[in-house]
Amino acid sequence: MHLQWHGVMFLSLLAVGCLGNTPAKINKQKTASTVHTSAGQQAMLKCFYDGIPRPQAIWMREGKQLLECKNCVTHIDNTKHGVTTLRVTPYRESDYGDYICKVRNENGFDSVTITLVEQPAVMSQCNKDLVLGADPRLRLEFRPRCDPNGAYHRVQCSIHLDKCWCVDTETGHKIADAYKADGGMHCNAPKDFSISAAVVISMAALLLVVAMDMVAFVCCKRGLVHSIVKYKEKRSVYGKWILAHLNFYGSFATCPLGIMGG
Repeated sequence: MHLQWHGVMFLSLLAVGCLGNTPAKINKQKTASTVHTSAGQQAMLKCFYDGIPRPQAIWMREGKQLLECKNCVTHIDNTKHGVTTLRVTPYRESDYGDYICKVRNENGFDSVTITLVEQPAVMSQCNKDLVLGADPRLRLEFRPRCDPNGAYHRVQCSIHLDKCWCVDTETGHKIADAYKADGGMHCNAPKDFSISAAVVISMAALLLVVAMDMVAFVCCKRGLVHSIVKYKEKRSVYGKWILAHLNFYGSFATCPLGIMGG
């Protein structure tokens, strides 16, 4: 009995020793090879593994190890045993693509590639700008404000609310300055409206003056048109008189051909 008990203990210790010598290995059946998400939406890339002792898990991207940082779009969760999770919130095209999960312990290592694929989302231009503006890697002074229907809100303000302006609700382009009054911020007339209005008013005034001058010329023989006509008539008379005198005196300056020849 005593020898039998020692034999059982020996086999138990041997089994424990074998179990403690398991290499790190990724369960590729449980680990998804592709994950789909749209811009601004967080995706969870899960990498399932086992091994004794507990393997160390890391994530790689374009040959570099991903680390935690304040302004990163990736965050790593290694709190649960047997699985490492990479949370990715993509904003740019370069945020999509291949992410590599690697596990290692003293007995071996393994790796797998998980591809993040962009899932197109139907949204307005304002909402697209709003999503892209949430990228933590950017330091923006302005993020657009959208109406419930997806259009740009008429009044846009900087993040610190120290400046506001008015925009075209379809394009988001600035069209006027905003001013503070009762009930909040309001819009002035578009910048180019005053210029175009001044041009139209000036042209209308000029046409009115020309019309009144024509009436004065036809009915009263007065006005600017009348003066121009009289000036041209006088100029024509004086021109004929000068031309006649030039021809008269020019006849005395003509030399006979015989004298010219010597």
